[in-house]
Amino acid sequence: MPTAYHRKKDPEAVREKLLAAAETIALTQGMQAVTMQAVSDAAGVTKGGFLHHFPNKEALFQSLFAAYVQRLETLLDQLFQADPLPHGRFSRAYIRAALDPVASASANLSGGIVPVFVGDPDLRRMWYDWLAAIEAKHSQTDSSATLQIARRAADGLWFARMDDAEIGPSDALLHSLLALTANAAA
Repeated sequence: MPTAYHRKKDPEAVREKLLAAAETIALTQGMQAVTMQAVSDAAGVTKGGFLHHFPNKEALFQSLFAAYVQRLETLLDQLFQADPLPHGRFSRAYIRAALDPVASASANLSGGIVPVFVGDPDLRRMWYDWLAAIEAKHSQTDSSATLQIARRAADGLWFARMDDAEIGPSDALLHSLLALTANAAA
C-alpha cells in the first residue's frame, strides 16, 4: 500500500521566505503595500502560515528590522575588526557600511530598506534607539564631535543615495569622510 508523501516542515525557511517577500514589497512598493495577503502570496505561503510566524504586521515589521540590524551589525563587526586604528574605528566601519557598495552587498544589505523603516514612527524609534545604543557601546573611541558629524554625514549621503538623489562621486565622498575620521582628535 503506498504511503502518503509528507513534506518535511522547515519553519525557519518559511519565515525567511516571508521576511524576504516583505522586504522586496517594501522596497518596490512602500510599506503601505506590505499586507499579510501580499506577503503570503509573494512567499507562496498561506495566510495561516504567515500568522503562524507573525501574529500581525507589526511583528513582521519588527522582525524585518531585527534581521536587517543583525546583518548590519555583522558587517560593522567585520569592518571594525579589520581596521588597525583604534580611534574612530567604529565610525569608519559605520561609514563604510553606509557608503561602500561592495561592503553592503557582501552583507546582503539592501540599504533602501532603512528609509522605509524611518518612514514608520515605531520603526524609526527602533532605528534611533539601536543607533544610540551602538554609539554608546563605542563611546570610548568614537564620541568626538568630528566623528559624530562624519557618521551623520554618512547617514545623509546613505539616505540620499537610497532615494536616487544625485550626490556626486560616492568614492570621493566616502574617502573624504574616512579621512575625516582618521584626523579626528580623540
